[in-house]
Amino acid sequence: MPSRACAFRQNLLFFAVHLLLFFLLLLGFALHQGLGSRVLPAIWLTLTVVSYPVVYLLPGVVVSSLLLLLPRPRLASILSLFWGVLWTFLGEFLMVLDFVVFLKYGYHLNGLVFNLMFTPGGFEAMGLGMETLLPAGVGVFLWLAANVLLGVGVRRWRPLASWGKREFPRLGRMLAAGTVLVALVVLGSMLILGYADFYSRRDVLAYNNTYPVTFTLRMRKFLRRLGCQEPSREEHFFDGSKEDDFSLNYPAAPLRRTPPEQPLNILWLTAESLRADHLNPETMPETWALAQKGLWAPQHYSGGHGTRPAMFSMFYGIYGTNWGPFFNARRPPLLFDWLQEDGYDFLVQTSARFTYPEFDQTIFASVPSSCMKEIKDNDPWRRDVIGTDRILAFLQERTQESPPFFAFHFFESTHAPYTFDESQALRSDYIQEINYATVSVKDAPGIYNRQVNAAHHVDRQIGRILAALQANPALAARTIVVVTGDHGEEFYEKGHLGHNSTFVEEQIRTPLVMFLPGVPPRKLLHRSHHTDILPTLAPFFGVENTPGDFSVGKSLLDETYDREFFIVSGWKLEAFVCPQFKYILPVGAGRKYYGRNLLDASDRPGGDENAILRSHFAQFIQANQDMYRFVRKKK
Repeated sequence: MPSRACAFRQNLLFFAVHLLLFFLLLLGFALHQGLGSRVLPAIWLTLTVVSYPVVYLLPGVVVSSLLLLLPRPRLASILSLFWGVLWTFLGEFLMVLDFVVFLKYGYHLNGLVFNLMFTPGGFEAMGLGMETLLPAGVGVFLWLAANVLLGVGVRRWRPLASWGKREFPRLGRMLAAGTVLVALVVLGSMLILGYADFYSRRDVLAYNNTYPVTFTLRMRKFLRRLGCQEPSREEHFFDGSKEDDFSLNYPAAPLRRTPPEQPLNILWLTAESLRADHLNPETMPETWALAQKGLWAPQHYSGGHGTRPAMFSMFYGIYGTNWGPFFNARRPPLLFDWLQEDGYDFLVQTSARFTYPEFDQTIFASVPSSCMKEIKDNDPWRRDVIGTDRILAFLQERTQESPPFFAFHFFESTHAPYTFDESQALRSDYIQEINYATVSVKDAPGIYNRQVNAAHHVDRQIGRILAALQANPALAARTIVVVTGDHGEEFYEKGHLGHNSTFVEEQIRTPLVMFLPGVPPRKLLHRSHHTDILPTLAPFFGVENTPGDFSVGKSLLDETYDREFFIVSGWKLEAFVCPQFKYILPVGAGRKYYGRNLLDASDRPGGDENAILRSHFAQFIQANQDMYRFVRKKK
């Protein structure tokens, strides 16, 4: 039986072979992505190709080496060999599988793909017959057998004992030095990403999706303390160049657009956490009146249960799963391309902040900083009044000769703690103060009424804006009005308070009212989704393409509108929503450990998950493709 020192050296030789294999696999990812023409991306890719194989293998090396310390040498050797073979085989198998998926679709493996594959009947439903599975299975078996033979062969290679003892007496020190060196290289790659994030280097950030797992570092505060100055947004406006756009597939086809002779204005009003049921004649009479004159979607769903994915889906017409690549590219929505091409004026306001989430670098990335206003002082309801006053002044300045405009305001009153002008409270039985340390379900009615009052306050501001618009009939006749919420809000109806926690109806439904000049009033009888807003507006700006070229949504004016499903995004989870059920998708870091993966239409847990996966395979596969349709690398 070889000594433990010899076993350690044998272990290291085994992993050294796999280190080369991991290096070749990661090199394949890097070459597929392309080095580009700039130095910094090439440096980052070089550092990651050199260091990531070590990082990926490190758990296998450490555990396998620790197992050799067990008191029974033979058992220790067997367990160490077993773990080493298992870790390297699974790592390389998943890496190859991920590479195949990445080559074909442009996204990495996720839990949904595994769920679909390993659900009974999944392979057949995905079109993977025996003619595909049999050769693949043989290949996997042969590689596993080769890996086992490699491990056993290394352990039985007796010359390694004396060779290692003569040539590497200071092996431990060399390993320690190598570990420190690799750690420094990984840190260097992370620092480059942090630098790129601070200085908005899209050429570097776009490579962050190269590998299945990457390591990033945010260091904005640190660099500011060092006296570094962030570049102005104008220095990094997205210009649509091929180099900037290489990691995106947005739009998926060239757009055909004829700018209208008389461009329409857009007045876009969004309220934070605005529940769908607040749109009624009592709580929001002004918006209710607008709904009777325009397009009203009473069964409207947000694109997320939090502000980031909700707003992203609203303006881009695609799912919130695309946030990362679009943020890295600083790519604004196509809507703003059209508006700028047609010479629009802008007024973009928020009673919150544009920097968190980073809407100044995504949705409004191409809007000049001088046109973006953050209202920071006073209570939220007072900030909304100030914002409304500014919109009124903006409208007052418009003349027949003025360019068309895009005006946006984000109301914050309806966000917790739900503030409003107490002298104008609609309901008197509201909780005076929310103590989040002691709040419970018994406080739900009072908290709900507090948001009712906040929604009523927001509606009064909307009414002021609409009245100012109607005071100028010529302006009103050529102005699109959009009123909606980013997402909903729950008040313990399903066990939670607020939003961003679950995908129940209360958290993901919000009002949608659109006034479209020349379109008769219409109440939609079907479900709608935030991603439908852009396809509905696109024809008014001369876009001739079908929505599928630039969105996952549909036009709400389409008489044949029929969406079988849509995705509602969270920070770490996604929900597949259809009329019959909701299914929490095991995508990304959240995986599938949500607790209640399958909910019926009333948000009650239960049902046969496997049966749902089998019966809706086509829709789940389509959902997975839709979530990444616009981030595939262009060829």
